[in-house]
Amino acid sequence: MQRLEYLALIAPDSEALKDCQAKLLETKKQVVHLQTSLAEQIVKQNEVPPDAYQGKDREALIKLIADKWAKDGTKAKILKAGIIGTDWTRKVAWEVQNQTLSKIDRSRIQGYVLVENDKTTVVRHSINLTQDHLTNDVLTASFLNDPKQEVELSDRILKSKLK
Repeated sequence: MQRLEYLALIAPDSEALKDCQAKLLETKKQVVHLQTSLAEQIVKQNEVPPDAYQGKDREALIKLIADKWAKDGTKAKILKAGIIGTDWTRKVAWEVQNQTLSKIDRSRIQGYVLVENDKTTVVRHSINLTQDHLTNDVLTASFLNDPKQEVELSDRILKSKLK
């Protein structure tokens, strides 16, 4: 790019400059086309995440996920809510927080919502569910990423893959 700027300074009306500018413009168009094509291919490869959890608290967890979306998500309609793992993962440990040794005892599992994005795609928003066993098993839900921000291509799924 810097060479093109030098050429524009040296010979602003030259054919060489016009040729370089035309080639640069064509290259930029090709890059945009390739980016779009790559994005389409990535989305085509994405699959609907599994909905594997069958615990007795499943319905309560799905409601918690839906409530979290209704409270803090966008206005997009939920087309599907699910829970990826088959079981909770529990962690019991001692951690240093603010120069204080604290015990943690939490279980985690990850849920998601699939919401409408456009006519052909849906978007996945992951929601972490945490149960704190040291505070009477209080359940909380938190987004993995800000639902109001642009999502990664890996979180876009063709609507036709929903069942």
